[in-house]
Amino acid sequence: MKRTLCCLLTLALLLLTACRNADKTPTVGGGFAMGSYLSARLYGADAGIVNEMLADVAALDGEISLTNKDSALSRLVAAGGGDADDTLLSLLRRSLDLRRETGGALDISLGAVTTLWGFQTDAPTLPDDAALREALRHTGAEKIRIGNGTLTLQDGVIPEPGAVGKGAALDLAAARLRSSGATGLVTFGGSVLLYGPKPDGGVWGVGVRDPKGGENDYFAKLSFSPQKDEAVFISTSGSYEKAFTENGRTYHHILDPKTGYPVENGLLSVTAVSDDGFLSDALSTALFVMGCGEQAFALCEKYGTGAVFVLDDGRVAVTPDLADSFTLTNTAEYRLTDGGAA
Repeated sequence: MKRTLCCLLTLALLLLTACRNADKTPTVGGGFAMGSYLSARLYGADAGIVNEMLADVAALDGEISLTNKDSALSRLVAAGGGDADDTLLSLLRRSLDLRRETGGALDISLGAVTTLWGFQTDAPTLPDDAALREALRHTGAEKIRIGNGTLTLQDGVIPEPGAVGKGAALDLAAARLRSSGATGLVTFGGSVLLYGPKPDGGVWGVGVRDPKGGENDYFAKLSFSPQKDEAVFISTSGSYEKAFTENGRTYHHILDPKTGYPVENGLLSVTAVSDDGFLSDALSTALFVMGCGEQAFALCEKYGTGAVFVLDDGRVAVTPDLADSFTLTNTAEYRLTDGGAA
């Protein structure tokens, strides 16, 4: 449900700093995967590690992609289930667990609905009300059954792991860096991985995209100093991503699982920060659906995840654990709320 290549520059983050020490020249590389561009700037690594990361992501895509009709998941959907690899089953299981924890805000059973909207294509469109109601009949986590090495899909349900795929891919990238002893940063779609300390001893700075501005406008900065073998994952979900206008109204790709229509709760974007890539990606979507309130803040606390909520009236709410890492730079259009949830 998230971010294709054409939306790469709509990701909510821009890395603002890079080491320029001639003695610590970075290895820079990247490539296309999962419909987005993966970009890496690494220290203490050879060029081969970037290719290994891309191979890891390609293998993951071969398991979980719905746009690739030859992927394991696509074949399982067509057959209504069957034997499945543990990589796919583990990702689905974690997603279903998080669905329960978020009260359904993260719902990977919406594939029939997202297909109607066509956000994974170059020509999304407003679906017919009757067709949307019919698609909603084929959703529901209870229709996704995970067994011992098997997946059963009932009543035409289509699992859609797009809300967690990029984060899971960055978990694989972090594992590569951990095993190699390298440090650095990796961007992928709307997600970023910072791994280990900055070589010059400074702070990694990450710009948070202005949801009211252009693709290169930023309204705030997040700063982190991860230690050796520590990872920081940052993911953003925004209403400006994959949006289209029809009959004078704009629709975005973050859907309310209850209605099948785009969420309308005053939020423009949510940025989630975690030490787990899957969680940062999944919770950025779940928190957007939940809205900026006590329930969302409680969920962040439970999972040890920081978050930045941007509302359409210019208010910005930041969870307490990010207070020292967050700097509001566009004070003309945005203002911090007092004491948490807006």
